[in-house]
Amino acid sequence: MVRPLPPGAHYPRKIGVVMAGNIPLVGFHDALCVLLSGHILLAKLSSEDTALMTWILEELTRLEPRFTDHIQLVPRLNAADAFIATGSDNTARYFEYYFGKKPNIIRRNRTSLAVLTGRETNHDLGLLGKIFFATTAWAAAT
Repeated sequence: MVRPLPPGAHYPRKIGVVMAGNIPLVGFHDALCVLLSGHILLAKLSSEDTALMTWILEELTRLEPRFTDHIQLVPRLNAADAFIATGSDNTARYFEYYFGKKPNIIRRNRTSLAVLTGRETNHDLGLLGKIFFATTAWAAAT
């Protein structure tokens, strides 16, 4: 369930992001969204993706120095005002227990498949896009 920031919330907020490590850089999208929205990223890196994610965030601050004061790599997310976490259904229950009292986005397992043959029309691909984005929006809202 998505819990939005309360009305009139003051910015920037400290957003804790639990970064999964099952796919390299899988947490980068969340990190970038936090930064582009003007908030402070508190990143709890996965032990499986520490070196690459650290390098990417350092490169990002080299390209955009204004992000330097908005990125913190932390061992714990105690100081966060809100949370973003992605994990298995079992991990999501853990996240809800620990992060449920503050605004959060907690993603669970989602699996889908589309078999493309190369004969799809633009209309077919447009419908596939609508299904994908509707499912993604629904998953973020639950």
